[in-house]
Amino acid sequence: MAPHSRRDVLSYGVGATALVGMAGCMSTDSNSLSFASGWSENDWRSEAVERHFMDRVNEHADEEVEWEYHPDQQLGGFEEMHQLVQGGSVDMAITLPPYLPGSYQLSEVGLIPGLVTDQKSASESFWRLLSPEQDGTLFEEEFEPNGLRPVMASQVYPAELCMGSERIETIDEVEGKLIRTSGSIGEWTVNAMGASPVTMSGSEVYNALDQGTIEGTISPLTVLNSSSQHEVINYMTEDLKIQSFPEVYSMNVDSWNNLSDGTQEAFITAADEVITNRHDAMMDKVESDREAIGDSIEYYSVDDPNAWENQLSSVQDRWIESFDDQELAETVLEKFGSEA
Repeated sequence: MAPHSRRDVLSYGVGATALVGMAGCMSTDSNSLSFASGWSENDWRSEAVERHFMDRVNEHADEEVEWEYHPDQQLGGFEEMHQLVQGGSVDMAITLPPYLPGSYQLSEVGLIPGLVTDQKSASESFWRLLSPEQDGTLFEEEFEPNGLRPVMASQVYPAELCMGSERIETIDEVEGKLIRTSGSIGEWTVNAMGASPVTMSGSEVYNALDQGTIEGTISPLTVLNSSSQHEVINYMTEDLKIQSFPEVYSMNVDSWNNLSDGTQEAFITAADEVITNRHDAMMDKVESDREAIGDSIEYYSVDDPNAWENQLSSVQDRWIESFDDQELAETVLEKFGSEA
């Protein structure tokens, strides 16, 4: 991955406390944009996604954009990013649909079990549904009404079943187990397995596993090393690919409309390039995390994957039934799944 080539145009800005007293940091200059994120400066996504996007925009734009970059939740937590960009406090920010229950329900489609088998293809499929230049269904239904313009997106590495002390090989063996989850789709998924969902934040998982409050969790490998959960997890499936988390970066619609046509084109081109770069960096991260974890976790394939797939397929029906417009939900599911 190439090093950051325009570090000199980035201003790391002031922290959240100082910004409270300001009118906001959304720029009136279309060549100067503020960008807020929850990932730390040292997180691989800061370099492989966010900085890479800023670099690629300036590589393609006729006029260089001067980015004011605020990583590491300087301006607010992940749950607050949506409000920051929607209200015009920043021009662009990471906006995570699962953190905004009820507002972006269609955009959570990738959380449905079994849809994401290849992260890169799923990201491309998700972006097609978000991009106004492509299919744009999710833009028209959920982002445009909220005054947001998606500018790039991806699906994360698929999550697997992770167990503290018991290796689960058949779908019957998970029945009654206490499995950590979050959100409606997560609860439906654990219920479909026959297990008992326990809702808690990611920061609580380590202690809950260590103390036996839960017996397992659904998580991608990339989380286990950074959270030290590999210390309390002994078994992890390799082939279930239960769900994938959606990540969207959005702009305030006024900020987008203030961009020149050439800069908008640069954003559109950069969005496609970020999907590839993120995928490559993520696979490097998976490999390095697996090496760092070593043999403390046993990775294994479940018996009869079709039995798991059949039982988890009920989540698709439940998701569709949760909508007033079930035909629309079914269309989004079909479009996403056919390409993911």
